[in-house]
Amino acid sequence: MSRVRNPIALGKGIMVLAAQVCVAWFAYLWLVFESLSVAGCEDRCDLAAVAGALSAQMWVGIGTLVVAAVGIVALTVRERESWWMPTVGVAVIIMTCVINSLVIDAAITI
Repeated sequence: MSRVRNPIALGKGIMVLAAQVCVAWFAYLWLVFESLSVAGCEDRCDLAAVAGALSAQMWVGIGTLVVAAVGIVALTVRERESWWMPTVGVAVIIMTCVINSLVIDAAITI
């Protein structure tokens, strides 16, 4: 069994991965609370777009988490810095949240 030669680099990757999980959770909750304004406009709003935006945010969060976790393991085995993998995931989650927020706003104002 081999040991990790640079445990500090692995620790940085895991800490940023934990931050990514928190950002994904916050972004999803943000959209859930934003979608609650649909409650009064069932006949005027595009409910399918709202549901699609929420689903997209959830799957992007899960997907970036899996890719970042696999990337951390792969880069640590190759003895390279791994902190940047979850950092890219955070950027993707934030961009997706902004886009989905715009989709929800457009679906509510139809």
